[in-house]
This record gives sequence, C-alpha cells and structure tokens, in this order.
Amino acid sequence: MKIKFILSFLVIFIFISCWRTSATIYIITNHFELYDPDSITINLGDTVLFQLDSFHNALEVNHATWDSGFAISNGGFYTPFGGGIWVADTAGTYYYVCELHAHDGMVGRIFVLDPNGISLPDKSSSKEISLFPNPAIDFVNVSLGNELLFHDLKFLMVDVNGKNVREIDFAKSDSHITIPIADISDGVYFISVFSNNKFFNSKLIIE
Repeated sequence: MKIKFILSFLVIFIFISCWRTSATIYIITNHFELYDPDSITINLGDTVLFQLDSFHNALEVNHATWDSGFAISNGGFYTPFGGGIWVADTAGTYYYVCELHAHDGMVGRIFVLDPNGISLPDKSSSKEISLFPNPAIDFVNVSLGNELLFHDLKFLMVDVNGKNVREIDFAKSDSHITIPIADISDGVYFISVFSNNKFFNSKLIIE
C-alpha cells in the first residue's frame, strides 16, 4: 500500500514537471512475467514510470547480459521492486531485466533518441549509413557501412516532434536495405539504425 501511495504521488509530481517542460511520461507495467510494453522509443528528457507488481523490478544490464537472460547490473539505472521512475538524460539504447525473472524472458528495451542529433553516445561516423535518394518520394535506400553488415538491425524513422513513424527489424542485413515511405507525409525525418548496442543517425527529407 505504501509503495502504491508513493508511486501515485510520483505520478502527480512527474505530470506537473513534464507539463512544464513539454516532456512525455511513458508507463511500463507488467503482464505476469513480461513487461508491457517491452520496447519503447522515447526522446531525451522524457520520463519512464515503472508500475510493477511487488515482486518485479527493472535493472539495467548490457546487451550481452540481456541476450543471455542473466541479471547482472552494468552500473546503470535501477528501479526497486514494485516500480519507480527513470528520466532519459542521455541518448542511446538501454537494456533492462527483472532480477528475479530475467531467465523467464522478463526483459525490456528503451531507445532514447535526440531529435537534434547532439551528443549521441556510441554514435560512429555518419559514413556508416547513407540515404539515397534524399530527398525521397516513394522509397529510400539505406546503404550500410562495414560495421553494420550481416548484423541484426532495427530501423527507426522519427518526425520532428519525436513521433515514431516507421520501425522495422532486419535479420542479418545485406549491404543496403530499402524502406517504403510512400504513405508517410512530406517533411523532415530523423533516421536511426541500431545494431550491437550502437546506433547511427542521419536525416531524410520526404517530398
């Protein structure tokens, strides 16, 4: 009961803070031994509120630990059993697990984007990805550098308001991938390609 009261107070406090700063609150709950949702894309400054059962928590781990189903902290964020809050202050990919149920598949990911493309950790040379044609109309080809070849990839397209408009997973990618965009409105979009706990960014114009 005490935990529920504290979380309710935190929700009110966070809502007021986010209202003043135009940040967004994302809520992650659990459905039995699974996070719900188990993968979200947010922007710098946004807040994640974990509302979990009393025997679940969220422990940040590295990618290898996350893949293996273990619960060994990488020194990152931690929310106690029952839930807590975390504010995204650095762009990147965050992997987390439940300490008691990681081996049962209770794992999650948070993709934190910086729409301004400033101070992105793990951001290698933009030569790792190139877009053509750009501006584009019906489709865009994403040419991949050596560091991305033959790896599992996640492609994200985000508009200037931070809204995720396209998300596609690719298994063992070749030298380039083609993304259909005919159904997406004209404008400027930020492209991120995630692989091996790194991500690479570029900008696309759709006409």
